[in-house]
Amino acid sequence: MTAYLNGGLGPKNQNATWHPRGQVASGGGASGAMVRFADLNGDHRDDYAMLNNIGAVNLYVNGC
Repeated sequence: MTAYLNGGLGPKNQNATWHPRGQVASGGGASGAMVRFADLNGDHRDDYAMLNNIGAVNLYVNGC
């Protein structure tokens, strides 16, 4: 997964500008449909949740 920082609207308030921040996760093995982001521990940062086919969830807390 690659993260992008929203730089706001471009010239003349047209398209938003996006700045790549690099790869932030790899090797999870889930399709995009099985990935969720949410603040799981109340620190105001998104954490990573990966669902699997049997109803279990692997949770990864954002430590940055």
